[in-house]
Order: sequence, then structure tokens, then C-alpha cells
Amino acid sequence: VDEEAELEKEVVKSISQRAKVLARNDWYLFLIGSIGAVLAGVVFPAWGIVFAYMIELLYYPVFPCSNDTLALIAEGQFATCEDYWNNEADYLKDFSFKVTYAWLGIIGSTVIGNMLLFYGFGSAT
Repeated sequence: VDEEAELEKEVVKSISQRAKVLARNDWYLFLIGSIGAVLAGVVFPAWGIVFAYMIELLYYPVFPCSNDTLALIAEGQFATCEDYWNNEADYLKDFSFKVTYAWLGIIGSTVIGNMLLFYGFGSAT
């Protein structure tokens, strides 16, 4: 039993050595493919984070305002309800642009990552 295990270990070791020798010239392709795999793989957690920010944006409360409730809502930061609404509108606009840029970054990461992945690993021998 020990002789068979030793023989099997030697066969695996020689096959591994042969694979390393054959792949020696393609190291840069494996590097490109690995970078592409990381870029393509980071998409999934990033999608979850950006989706959470998008939900936060969609459910961001803008409260009804009157001269009586302005002091409670804005805590003295705004002189009129119109100032409060304009401030909230500007915040939501800026936040929506940031979410859009994040989605575009995810799309770019997906496209570039998969191109690099398939180029690197597909071209390696």
C-alpha cells in the first residue's frame, strides 16, 4: 500500500512539473486572466452595495412643510419651506448621480473584467 501511494505521489509530482514547464512562457496570460477574474468577480458584492444605496435613495424622506413644522423639520437651518425643499432636491440629485456613476463603474468592470479573463485564460496553452 505504501509503495502504491509513493508511486502515485511521484506521478502527480512529475505531471505537475511538466505542467509548470509548459505554462512557463504563458505567465503573463495567466496574470491578465487573473486580473480579469478579480474585476469580473468584484461585480457581485459591488452590485449589492450599489443596490442598497439605490434603495436608500428611493426611500429618502422629504417631509411636508409648513411654517409651523419648519422649525421641527429643519432644526433652524432654513428660513422657509422652499429653502428646505430646494436643499433636499439638490441632495437627491447629487446622490442619484453618484448611484448612476457607480452603476456605470460596475458595467465597465464587468465588460473589461470578462474580456481580460477570456483573453488571458483562453489564449494560454
